[in-house]
Amino acid sequence: SRFGFVIGKKIDKRAVVRNRTKRVMRSCIEEMLPKIENGYDMLFILQKNAVGQKRESFYSEIENLFKELKLIK
Repeated sequence: SRFGFVIGKKIDKRAVVRNRTKRVMRSCIEEMLPKIENGYDMLFILQKNAVGQKRESFYSEIENLFKELKLIK
């Protein structure tokens, strides 16, 4: 599976904040990768409420999303 993350300048003008948010999301996905079904391309378009969230919050939201979509083994 492949993953992409998009967070525009409208969300936060500071590249540091946008990149940190993407790094946190990427680390959550990497941790879940062994449990995720293969063969999917996914694009996460992050919104303003994603900026500043803690890693645990991202992890639980992504996990719930994947369970809803039945992508977790």
